[in-house]
Amino acid sequence: MNLALYHPVAPSIQTAKEQTAQRTILAREAVAAMKRYFFVDQLNQELADNEEAKDAIATVLCDFAQVSWNTDRDLNSAMQAVTWALALNISVDKRKQVWIYEEQLKDLYKKHVGIDICHFCAAAPHHRKSSIFQPLYLETARSARVVDFKKMKVEVPRCQRCEGFHSKDEGRTGLAFLGTLVLFVVIGYFMHAILIMAALGFGAGWVATKLVGGRIMKDDIVRPATNEVLALHPVLVPWIEDGWTLEKPEP
Repeated sequence: MNLALYHPVAPSIQTAKEQTAQRTILAREAVAAMKRYFFVDQLNQELADNEEAKDAIATVLCDFAQVSWNTDRDLNSAMQAVTWALALNISVDKRKQVWIYEEQLKDLYKKHVGIDICHFCAAAPHHRKSSIFQPLYLETARSARVVDFKKMKVEVPRCQRCEGFHSKDEGRTGLAFLGTLVLFVVIGYFMHAILIMAALGFGAGWVATKLVGGRIMKDDIVRPATNEVLALHPVLVPWIEDGWTLEKPEP
């Protein structure tokens, strides 16, 4: 099949698929490149009267998705490719085929993400030296001033790439908090209201850390290692269902 006859985008995706299969590039790198030339609305408009061309593009996208999983164990990139395919105005028969493949990917996601594929990116296998050792707490007794609790650490696996992103996040969020707090304290000094401005600085610093921690990194969306995200990790879910918490109990 000469994909160039349908649209220039088709052979570009085919090349990305072949390079991923040959391990010349990673699937996520291929997706990042596609985002610079794959525009669904534009394709639907340009190929409004050419359903065959859109079906051909959807087919090569699904082929790329399969290679993303088989070669890199990258479900995130595979799901992105299938999502693009379904966004095209393809034929009814082709849409049914893509839907079947989408369901297969969803099943793979449930079976593998957090088990042997990284929970934070769904794009790489776990790395044995990149785990988080997450403290968990179980309250056992409580009085007016004292809380008794058990504590343990659970190993939460992740990939090496996410470990690097999370380390950068921790540094950047720390700087964001400290910088915001210092700014408010300096303002408070000149306004003769250091305590009030310091309190406001703590609040503003917390907001700043949330904004920095939730940013999109490069062309990838990597979920931060926050309590909200960790609470959904398959390794931790059974413990949380049994009453353990990620936050230390306070009186």
